[in-house]
This record gives sequence, structure tokens and C-alpha cells, in this order.
Amino acid sequence: MLEHSASEEIARFTARPAGTTPPAVTALRVEPVGDPQTYAHRLREVLSGAVRTGAAQGFDVDALDESRIPSWFSAVTATTAVRGTTAAHGTAAAHGTAGTAGKTPADVPGEVAAGAVRYGADRDEDPWDLQEWLFCFDPQLRRWRWWDATTPDGHTVLVWLDTRGETVIPCEELRWAAYACGARSVTGPLPLPVEDWRRQPSAGLPGAPA
Repeated sequence: MLEHSASEEIARFTARPAGTTPPAVTALRVEPVGDPQTYAHRLREVLSGAVRTGAAQGFDVDALDESRIPSWFSAVTATTAVRGTTAAHGTAAAHGTAGTAGKTPADVPGEVAAGAVRYGADRDEDPWDLQEWLFCFDPQLRRWRWWDATTPDGHTVLVWLDTRGETVIPCEELRWAAYACGARSVTGPLPLPVEDWRRQPSAGLPGAPA
């Protein structure tokens, strides 16, 4: 099991990591639909909400609090269904989340809706149910921890992960979030030198456009 401090991970969503760096890191390479700073801000907001929910509530519950998750992310499954793609991943009807938001496409940024559609096209998977997605953040199950997001060239975003040296990890819940925050393509995780991260500016920190 990956050693984990929820408070340390949560702090990295809002500030560039300081102190000791991991011995090895991996990264998802993302091509956003729109502005990379806006994209990285969205991704930080969504993943931070999921980690904070688990830290506050634990996972020995029937349903997790959804209030820390941005409304546009909560709505994206319903929105993609309205746009004529697919039904919710997993057991949305059982959790009662597929129709609870009652959202229309206007409630979801166009980049987010486009990313959710790309997930279905690229992965041949349905959108995730929000409750199923949140339960994937149980630290007993999750094999990655957020490290940072950077933009190496002003166009793409690298999503850096601390996996304690593991190069092959299950992370489909992260891939779904990466697409649903507005990605045109997502590749990886790729093992990259930590020196690459050190040379690149962090993206999407507070103060960036939302």
C-alpha cells in the first residue's frame, strides 16, 4: 500500500510541492481542448474535492458527500447522456446520481462536455457514476498520489503522480477525470525524470483563470 498523508496531498493541489521529491514520478500527458491553465485549474479543483471528501468522511459509508465536487463535474455524466453518447458508467441508477443533477448542456462548459465525449471515443467506456468514482479515492485502493501539474510548452499539460516507483498502475478513475475536465487526448502514465518536473512551471494554481 502506498504511504499516504492526505493533508500533504491536499496541500499540493494549491501550491507547488516543496521539500523532498519522490524518488520516481510518472505523468499523464494531456492535450487540453482549451487553455492549459484553465484545464489544470479544473483538474486540481476536481481531484482536490475527491481527496478532501475521503479525508473528511472516510470510506466506511454507503454514500459519499458530493458537495466538495464542482457542480459541472457532477453534471457531466447527465450532460453527455443528453448529448447522445452513453449511459453512466457502473451503477448510476442504484446510486441515484445519473438523474439527480437535472442538468442541461448549458450547465457544463463546452470543453468539459467535449472531453467527456472524447473519453468514450478513446476508451470505449461509459462515463463514470460520481459515487463509483469517489469511492476509487479510498487510499487502500488508490495506487497514485497527486504531485503537480505543469505545462512544458504552453500547450500541453503534464499531470505528475507519485507512485512510489511503480510504473504500471491502475488509474482509470484519474483518466476519466482528466478527460472530463476538458481533454482532447490523454496518454500515459509515462515514467519521466523528476528533473523534468523541476524545470517546468506549475499550471492551474490559485489565481489562474477558472
